[in-house]
Formats: sequence, structure tokens, C-alpha cells
Amino acid sequence: KPMERPKHLHRILVVDDEVDLAAGLCSILEMRGHWTQMAQSKNEALVKAGVFHPDAALVDLRLNNEDGTDVALALREMFPNINIVYMTGYSSLLPTIAATTNDTVLKKPFEIDAAIAALTKDKSHANNN
Repeated sequence: KPMERPKHLHRILVVDDEVDLAAGLCSILEMRGHWTQMAQSKNEALVKAGVFHPDAALVDLRLNNEDGTDVALALREMFPNINIVYMTGYSSLLPTIAATTNDTVLKKPFEIDAAIAALTKDKSHANNN
């Protein structure tokens, strides 16, 4: 069963292989009133998502030898209404990914407010419980 926290908190899964960056993002998001978990790989993301039931995921496009879009697809299979936001430090990836997805893509470094706006925009009023 999902972890217990107040129901109104927005649950955000941060997936990035750079631990310090992921931890920093989680800290800021928590300070802004969100509930976060972090993962460094597709496998870890899916295991944590199964317990955490995220409303949204902030996913790095490059995860060591994994592709962030694979992580996002797998998360969407589990939670069809999950809000996916990609982030990347590689400007060269932006046009390609933007052309193939309706999801928000943020270029690192990005304004945390832009990330929060994208992560919390309500796509369907449905939640994943």
C-alpha cells in the first residue's frame, strides 16, 4: 500500500543518476510543500513508484546507459495519468525530444518554478490511486 503522508501533497519522483542533483531537487521540492522520492535508474524508479504512487516524475533524459524516455514509458504503463517532465543538460537532445513528446522538456540548469509549474499542472483531475 502507498506510503502514508497527507493526501493533498503532490508526489513527485525525481529520476537522475547524479545523486547530488537529485537530492538537491528533492530538497527544494519538499521545501515547496511536495512529497518526493528519488531514483537513479529505471529499475529503482519502477520499484519506488510501485510503493510511492507518484503524481509526477522529473526524469533526466540520460541515465548512465539508460534512456529517460524508457523510464517514462514504463512509469506511464503503471500510472497512465502520471505527469512526466524531462530534464537534460544536452541542448542537442532538445529538438528531437520536443518533436516526439507532448511532455515538458527542461534544459539544465532550469528555474525550479518552471519545473514545479510543469510537474503540478493538472492534466486530467484523475489521480493514480
